[in-house]
Amino acid sequence: AGARPEILGIVRDDYASLAQAMRDALPRVDMLIVSGGSSIGVRDFAREAIDSLGKPGVLVHGVAVKPGKPTLFGSAQGKPVFGLPGNPVAAYFMFHLLARPLIASMLGAELNDRRVSVPIARAVPSNHGREEYVPVMLKDGEAHPIASKSGLITTLARADGFIVIPRDKEGVPSGELVEVTILAR
Repeated sequence: AGARPEILGIVRDDYASLAQAMRDALPRVDMLIVSGGSSIGVRDFAREAIDSLGKPGVLVHGVAVKPGKPTLFGSAQGKPVFGLPGNPVAAYFMFHLLARPLIASMLGAELNDRRVSVPIARAVPSNHGREEYVPVMLKDGEAHPIASKSGLITTLARADGFIVIPRDKEGVPSGELVEVTILAR
């Protein structure tokens, strides 16, 4: 997305290790992004670790988006901090939706996603009340939804792009014209 990442690797799945890794990284970066531990389970420590970095800490915990509901956003020491879901598809979409535009803004750049409008090959149901990102393959002039779980990275590997179903819409009927955002390769 134009940034120069500093990859810190895998951190032990406990609060002390995660909080320490984040404290060590924060002085060296302009934005901190962690993946995993953002939900509300007994082994999910991202929220507490972000809050430990200083005020204001976590500003948003949970977004009305599928996949990616347990996303966190906060600020510490004047720097943006994201807690992305651990599932790779959810992490990708939340990065695309939230972190990537902020990176572009910080760089003074503009986002120029390539999009095409094509009919959807089959109906796609969706939950009312959550914006939904659906990976698709482009084939024979149509968008073919890829049915998968958000934990399977192969979903994105097979996708040419994605469609967005607005949160106030209960799915897309077969044949409806959809806008496909082409994935950058």
